[in-house]
Amino acid sequence: MVARVPLFEKLKAGTIAKVMAVLKAQTFPAGGIVVAEEDGVRSMYFIASGEIEVTYRDGRQTILLDGGYFGERALFGTSPPQIVHAVAVTKCDVLILERHDFDRLRERDKELEAEMRRTLPDDIDRVPDSSAAGPPLT
Repeated sequence: MVARVPLFEKLKAGTIAKVMAVLKAQTFPAGGIVVAEEDGVRSMYFIASGEIEVTYRDGRQTILLDGGYFGERALFGTSPPQIVHAVAVTKCDVLILERHDFDRLRERDKELEAEMRRTLPDDIDRVPDSSAAGPPLT
């Protein structure tokens, strides 16, 4: 799942395994708040199963499905996240990459840091911040 995300797709398998080792699994019931508006997106979320409705800063909404992800911009803290709220539409199993875990991993693993610098888009602030599976709901 991690290897399919554009931000990580060019990383070596061993490096992706290191990233996967720090992921935290969490299950949300239908209607459960994945990201509360007052908290904002501080981590990257990978949807292992289920559906999550995300609300963007501009008010647009969309549904992300199995294999979807959002919050990649939060890993770098370069600009405010575009997504401000996320709620589980169905029961969801989610893998979470928290920013502090990602930062620690990058600090400890200079190879990962070098690979990320090579693969990170120069315009990270233009990265969409989600894998929108379809047209916006609004």
